Amino acid sequence: TRRSARLTDKGNMWVEIVKPPIGDAAPGLPVTLGEGWFEITSISWLPGADGIAVSAKHQALIERQLYEITYPGGETKRQTNDLFEYDGVGITRDGKVLVSRQADRRSSIWLIPVGQPEAATRVIEGVGLIRHLVALANGDVIYAASSGGNSDIWRTTLDGTRRKRLTDDPGVDLMPDVSPDGRTVAFISSRSGQVTIWMMDADGAHQRQLTSHGRDSRPRFAADGRSLVYNFQDGQQSILYKMSLPGGQRSLLPTLYTRLAVFSPDGRFIAAVNNARKLAVISAADGSLVRSFDAQSLYGLRWTKDSTAIALVSDGAIYLQPLRGGKAEKIADVSPDEILSFDWTPDEKSLLVARVSNQWSAVMLKDFR
Repeated sequence: TRRSARLTDKGNMWVEIVKPPIGDAAPGLPVTLGEGWFEITSISWLPGADGIAVSAKHQALIERQLYEITYPGGETKRQTNDLFEYDGVGITRDGKVLVSRQADRRSSIWLIPVGQPEAATRVIEGVGLIRHLVALANGDVIYAASSGGNSDIWRTTLDGTRRKRLTDDPGVDLMPDVSPDGRTVAFISSRSGQVTIWMMDADGAHQRQLTSHGRDSRPRFAADGRSLVYNFQDGQQSILYKMSLPGGQRSLLPTLYTRLAVFSPDGRFIAAVNNARKLAVISAADGSLVRSFDAQSLYGLRWTKDSTAIALVSDGAIYLQPLRGGKAEKIADVSPDEILSFDWTPDEKSLLVARVSNQWSAVMLKDFR
């Protein structure tokens, strides 16, 4: 029997079973096994071909874990449930030992003065894997952190002395953004069964669902707080929508630059990247291209307050790309650590950076079946 993982038109990955041809007969039709996954990075048949081991995850932005999928029944059995991330699976011939790679990805938030990396200080740690953070005008920080296969949104003072959990539900809550007046938080949540955009007060009260079509991500407020942009994943096509608030009609912004979209503080532009992570600035009114750049970004974009430059992440460092063009300037570097999220402090003299050190090690699960 041959096995493979494939990406369906709904954006999920499946384990697909294909029986080989016998003689001159055509191979059997592929049959999906078990449930859909957000990501599968490795699969391995178990001895006796009565099951498959996978390193996978059900939702974006949580840690990959190890699972067993029975064959032909398709029942999923979770083999790990912890704060680590796993990649790769191998099985000994007797089927008693599973081998994988394990990474401890606990993160921390650092305060890095612009141009003074040697003065960086760690301000928050021990709060799980921080995915997204937003610095508030009063010095507080709102962030999303994952722990044990789930993620919630928190608010804390910069010294970590007053920390409050804003969301607490079985769903994954991620990608917070705060309105310009600091009173409202937009975020994504899977609590309804689909990944949609939700809103809440900055203290966690009055949580309400804003969109309902699913597969939404990265809501970002406009400078006046009266609209937001967000990304919608339609199969393998990424679409950028603009929505008036509260809960108004959405309108399509026709552009190839649909990811990591964020309004400029003056409200005229949106910075975003395309599927190749190339940076561009488009019109906030109609999505037309204003300027493209050679710079690339993997995690997040942040405008300067005067709307003249865009901070971006590339290869473990943060760069500042002037809107007028030219080469992006490196303003912070945490390599070999990975930057998961960042924001300016209110005075723009420093950066708040969520960083993680990926240290992989080999692990064995004995008698896992």
